[in-house]
Amino acid sequence: HYQQLFPGVPIYITEAGYHHGGWMLDGTLITQDVHADLYVRMAMLAKQANPGGFFFHNLTDDPDSPAGVLNDYLTPRPTYTALKAYLGG
Repeated sequence: HYQQLFPGVPIYITEAGYHHGGWMLDGTLITQDVHADLYVRMAMLAKQANPGGFFFHNLTDDPDSPAGVLNDYLTPRPTYTALKAYLGG
C-alpha cells in the first residue's frame, strides 16, 4: 500500500529492537537466545518490505536500553551471531 501512495519513495526502518532481560506480552522472558530469534525475525520481515535502510536500535547496551547485539567490549552475543549467519556474513 505504501508504494501505491508514495511510488519511488523508500521506507526506512529505524530503531528496531527488543530489550533482552525483559518480558514479551505473552509472558516469555527475552533471554539471549530469544533475543537472537526476535532479531532474525525482524530482519526477515524487513527484507520482505525491501526498505531503503534497516537499523537496529543499539550496537551495545546503554543504561536505558539493554538491546545491544554486542557485549560492552564488542564481543558477539547470540543475536550478533544469528544475524551474521542469516545475512550471510
